[in-house]
Amino acid sequence: MSSTLLFAIEDVASCFAGGAGVIGAIGFVALLIYLVTKQTRLRRERVEALEKLANDLGLGGPGIGWYEGFDETAPAGKFEDFQVGHSRGATWVRGSSIDIHGICADLVLADYLYKVTSTYGKRRRTVTHEFSCLMWSPTMGLPEQLSLREEGFFDRISALIGMDDIDFESSEFSKRFHVKCSDERAAYDLFDPRMMEWMLATAPPSLDLRSGTFLFRGAGMWSAEEFAGILRWIGDFIQHFPRHFVDSRVPKEDALKWEASLHK
Repeated sequence: MSSTLLFAIEDVASCFAGGAGVIGAIGFVALLIYLVTKQTRLRRERVEALEKLANDLGLGGPGIGWYEGFDETAPAGKFEDFQVGHSRGATWVRGSSIDIHGICADLVLADYLYKVTSTYGKRRRTVTHEFSCLMWSPTMGLPEQLSLREEGFFDRISALIGMDDIDFESSEFSKRFHVKCSDERAAYDLFDPRMMEWMLATAPPSLDLRSGTFLFRGAGMWSAEEFAGILRWIGDFIQHFPRHFVDSRVPKEDALKWEASLHK
């Protein structure tokens, strides 16, 4: 084959290679635009669904926006979850008073954002974290600090070195759930056999109780249905309260309404 023919073949091949590179770059940019557009649309649809849920529940504003200082307001200021990182603020907040099976409470639904900056030598990297949360503050005497979550690997390791949680009458409940409480007697009062049996038959969300407020926190952003699912769970939770627990901690008028709701 002559050298002239070889050069011609190489020129054609380089043209195809260059064209493929351009086509690939255009395709990448188009894919990026599509993904960004889709993400924007999904976020908009999610917020619209959240607003509908909040309106259906009769919750007040403020709604969509940027709320710096949310971490310092009640009840968020009670929890370490809102004290992490920097550039902290809520991007959506709705709340109001609510009555669930006779138990009156203040309710806050929110999306929360914070950033964490790490330094590696001369390089700095900032990561944005977002999560949804629901804070439920019932009109009850709840001075204790209490937490409940599914037992994890590190919890079992901690138990081996003596850092155990509360042991309950039900060994199955104790093995499945990690429960801490500043007053063990209060934990035993709340998690009676009926409550434990119900929780073992369901998939309860992790919860944290501080100074009268229950915090339910998502690993990421919740959909409207996930928010609604937490509210439904709270309703079932209330209906499984032990009677002596309600009588000792709930105003008498609310306790009577709670009891009446059990027979509906």
